[in-house]
Amino acid sequence: MMSFIDAHREDQGIEPICRELAIAPPSYHEHAVRIIDPGKRAARARSDEEMRG
Repeated sequence: MMSFIDAHREDQGIEPICRELAIAPPSYHEHAVRIIDPGKRAARARSDEEMRG
C-alpha cells in the first residue's frame, strides 16, 4: 500500500489516500522516514538485511 501512496501522492495527497485506505497518515510518514534513513528501521529489520547480504 505504501508504494500505491507514493505513486499517487502528488495527484491526490497523502491524507485523502490514507483516509480511503484506512491507514493513519503518521504510519505512512514513519515508513517514508525509514526508507530515507535506513538507520531508523527496527534493529531486527537491519539485522535481517545484513544476513541476506
